[in-house]
Amino acid sequence: MKKFAYLFIAFIVFVPYLNTNAALTPGSVVFANPVGKNTGQDNLNFFWNDTLNYLGIGTNSPSSPLTVVGNTLTGSLGVGGVSGNYPFSYDSLTSTLTLNDIGDAKNIRIKSDNENDLLFIDGVNDRIGVGLSNPTYEFEVANDGQNVEIVADTFSTSPTFTTKTVFGGRAARGTRISPLPVQNNDILAEFSGLGYGTTAFAPSTTAGMRVIAAETFSDSAWGTGLFFRTTGRGSVILQTRMVVDADGNVGIGDTTPETPLDVEKTGTLDVATFTNTSGTCSINPAVAGGITCTSDVNLKKNIESISSGESLDIIKNLRPVKYNWKNESDKENKTSGFIAQEVEAILPEVVVTENNQKRISMSGLIPYIVGSLTDLASRFEKIENEKITTPKIETELLCVGDTCLTEEEVIKLKILLEN
Repeated sequence: MKKFAYLFIAFIVFVPYLNTNAALTPGSVVFANPVGKNTGQDNLNFFWNDTLNYLGIGTNSPSSPLTVVGNTLTGSLGVGGVSGNYPFSYDSLTSTLTLNDIGDAKNIRIKSDNENDLLFIDGVNDRIGVGLSNPTYEFEVANDGQNVEIVADTFSTSPTFTTKTVFGGRAARGTRISPLPVQNNDILAEFSGLGYGTTAFAPSTTAGMRVIAAETFSDSAWGTGLFFRTTGRGSVILQTRMVVDADGNVGIGDTTPETPLDVEKTGTLDVATFTNTSGTCSINPAVAGGITCTSDVNLKKNIESISSGESLDIIKNLRPVKYNWKNESDKENKTSGFIAQEVEAILPEVVVTENNQKRISMSGLIPYIVGSLTDLASRFEKIENEKITTPKIETELLCVGDTCLTEEEVIKLKILLEN
């Protein structure tokens, strides 16, 4: 527990008793009139408890080393000042505690036995410092060798837990007395971090989140966006990295996203990567197909070949369809694809079920399509290397190279050969 020490200088005025021979009680303070005569005691206004060493002002039963009691609702206490201006005063009518009410702006410092600047109020610049005497911001907290933790706790007995802890910032144009609406792109609030460099703290934000107005505000229009900014390594230039705009679109590398997720990146490197315990898939428009996934043999086991005949049988049993989604109009262009339940009955490993809905991995069909094409190619090669023998061929023309004969010409040729 930290100890606090205060020095009070009180100016107290007493009205003398006219009776010069008043009886005294233990603890009474005796007063003298202007000619030095004993005017008696005034215990209700000023009393010293000699047993407890307590002083009472406005009471004859002090309960602490200094007890001050006002006898009306307008009672007040002033300490250490003159002409109504006190470094310390309390008005019970307005329940107001005033410090340094002496005309000029003065600083206020609260000290403890091991901390000179437990709380410091800069009365000149209107700043508050905790743990320091030279705050450079409106509210600044400093601590050597320990975390600076500012915690706000919220408790609720409501089943829906409607209470909340809010750290917010408000902004308006105009003045505090006459505020005006904020305009498009005005900064409403910002959370930022900055660090100490070689000789000083960075002069401005090095990373943070900023809330910006997305339109001119009115009582029915509060469009806002969130901007997340960082400074790159080896740089002092703060850049916007991610945006959540007023429509809920998220832009990464793009400050004006036009879709729910808009990712932009200069160069030819991957623009997105997704990883779990089974591997990684990356999106890169510069790569054929755009999507690449982990397929290293060093990460696989129990490898088996898919026979070409098996592949063709599977592909032949799939039913390609065209359809409209139920949330679409019947006039919308139909989408081509498959029915997941039908595919699952033939090839269950390419179908995923989540939340009672089924999804198809189209890329999972590729090995079977390749196997089918391999099987068909092998069959064509066999046909090309074999002679065709058949008891009868029907055709409109019989051609050898570029020379073709009609049925009539073939008959004439037959007669000619028979003769």
